[in-house]
Amino acid sequence: MSSAAAAGGGGGSKAGVETKVAAAAAAADEEERPQVEYVTLKSGDGHEFRVLKEAAILSGAIRAMLASDFAEAQGVIEFKEISKPILEKIVQ
Repeated sequence: MSSAAAAGGGGGSKAGVETKVAAAAAAADEEERPQVEYVTLKSGDGHEFRVLKEAAILSGAIRAMLASDFAEAQGVIEFKEISKPILEKIVQ
């Protein structure tokens, strides 16, 4: 009877170790995967477009805005003089 109790106790402990190993593997996988960053481009009439930062920085102007110490560097760039249809074409 004590061997059955030991086997049951060992099984629970093994499951706990397996859970910890799986959690550690998931965390390591997440660290290896690059974080995808987005930038929000906002038109003068209030429409917002979320685009990959990697794509947005193809524009030298947007790259400069994101590299600055201004509010635009926080990930939201507002184009007050550009309407939604024009900004939509730019994003495409």
